[in-house]
Amino acid sequence: MSQPLGSLATTSSAPAERAAGRVVFEVSDRTAATVQRWALEAGTDGTGRCTPTVYEPDLTMDAGTLGSLYLGGVCVPRLVAAGLVTEVRLGAAARADLLLRTARSPWNADAF
Repeated sequence: MSQPLGSLATTSSAPAERAAGRVVFEVSDRTAATVQRWALEAGTDGTGRCTPTVYEPDLTMDAGTLGSLYLGGVCVPRLVAAGLVTEVRLGAAARADLLLRTARSPWNADAF
């Protein structure tokens, strides 16, 4: 997993209903034995970008947890409470939750 957040930012199905702000994620990937930092920035017009960064992280998590956040249905503060996300900077979980929130709940018509 070489670009965990970068690939999310370029996916056309990624929701555009975002709050404005910036949060830095540090994402560890045990499979690839890597740790990467990504800055997610969103504007009030719904545009956003995600770029590699050297800035200190606001939140840390593993790649699987990041995938859960992208799929939706779970909020960042709940993952902090479960011990799956570490809030390095106070208030970062709430800020990230606003950036990642969408107007629609996740839904899949296929039964597994």
